[in-house]
Amino acid sequence: MAIIEARGLARTFRSRKRTVEAVRGVDLTVGEGEIVGFLGPNGAGKTTTLRMLTTLLKPTAGAAVLVLVGVAFGLRAPLPAVLIGFVFIMFVAIGLASVSYATGLLVKSEDAFAPLINTVVVPLLLLSGIFLPLTLGPGWLQGIARISPFRYIIDAMREAYLGHYFNTIMVEGIAVAVGMAMLFLWLGSRVFVQENA
Repeated sequence: MAIIEARGLARTFRSRKRTVEAVRGVDLTVGEGEIVGFLGPNGAGKTTTLRMLTTLLKPTAGAAVLVLVGVAFGLRAPLPAVLIGFVFIMFVAIGLASVSYATGLLVKSEDAFAPLINTVVVPLLLLSGIFLPLTLGPGWLQGIARISPFRYIIDAMREAYLGHYFNTIMVEGIAVAVGMAMLFLWLGSRVFVQENA
C-alpha cells in the first residue's frame, strides 16, 4: 500500500523578471515501511519537493496524496476517528481556501500575500496546540489560545482519535469548523463577486 504518492508534481516560482521551474514532473510512490532518500545537486528541487509533500508549499501542478502517513509512524486509530478527521480537514480546507482567495483578490500582490497570510495563520496554528500541547504552557498563553478557532478543531480531532465521539469538545469542534467554513465561504464569495462586478 502506498503511504505517499505523487504524480506529475511541479512547482514554478515567478518573479517580476523571470520564471524558475524548481520541480518538474516528479512521480513518486513510497510504500509502508520503505525508507527513501533524495539525492541531487544544489538547486535540483529536493527541498521544494519535500515541502510540497509535507503540505508546506502548494504545488503548481500535479497531485500529492498522503494516505495514512500516520500509520508509517505507528498511529493506530479507529476508522470512525480517521473519517471524522477527514471531515474536519474538509471544512477547514473550504474555509481557508475561500479566505485565501478573498485575501489574494484584495491584496493583488503575490509578494504581499504570503507574508500577510503567514502573519495570521502561523500564530493561530501555534495557539491551536497542534505542535505542542498548551497544557504545558503558562495560564496566560492558554487564555490567549482560546481565540484560535483551530484549537477547538484540533481538540475535537484528538477526542475522536481517543474514541470519544459524543461530548462537549466534539460539539464545539464541529460548530467551529462548520461555522468557520460557512463564514469564510460567504466572505470569499462576497469578495469574488465584488471584484468581478
